[in-house]
Amino acid sequence: MIETIAGTDLRMTDTAWPFAEANRDAIAAHWRQAQQRRPALFDGQVLGALAPRVVGGILTAELIVTRFSAFLAWRDWGFPDQSYFNAFGSAIIAGNDGGLIYGVMGEHTSNAGHVYPCGGSLEPGDVGSDGVADVFASTARELAEETGLDARDASCGGDFLVSTGQLLSIARLYVFDMPAAALATRIRDNLDRQTDRELSDVVVLTRAADLDPAASPRYALEAARHLLGG
Repeated sequence: MIETIAGTDLRMTDTAWPFAEANRDAIAAHWRQAQQRRPALFDGQVLGALAPRVVGGILTAELIVTRFSAFLAWRDWGFPDQSYFNAFGSAIIAGNDGGLIYGVMGEHTSNAGHVYPCGGSLEPGDVGSDGVADVFASTARELAEETGLDARDASCGGDFLVSTGQLLSIARLYVFDMPAAALATRIRDNLDRQTDRELSDVVVLTRAADLDPAASPRYALEAARHLLGG
């Protein structure tokens, strides 16, 4: 489901995640296996969302802190705790010709080979002194880190929420004043200079059918259909 939103109100709580506590040993074993496959994985703190809803165009939710290892186990085990949601920012890059750019995740990442918009999980550092997370500061940071693009060089083409089960993609469309193919070339040049790149490549989309459903999560497919059509 896709909803246009006017803003977000995601607030920190001190609630513990019962799933992480109840499955501590199994999560640790799963993490050891994940690190054996991809040693670059880092077990940092990430934020999850409880009780998300859109009221008057504003996405509201309570945020809790957990470890990436607990999130990864929850994801890989098929989202067993249905009260928990992965709410994350998505920076959708567009050229002035309407083409979109998605990233191809590097082989060292937990989503190796998958194709979707730049972005990432919310982190404690995204939360201000008022206890509210700034999702779009997060998307701007991820945009810069992954592609070298500066959000200030783009115009905002709109914000929307893509809900697919337990995944909540909080998306902002960043429209740059150049064709998508030229943007892709600029990004690839930046990737070649990165010493710790997250993306292996980028792809230009002119229609949603350009995506392989086997390589892209459902939220990425739905966002492309929303913006490009079939």
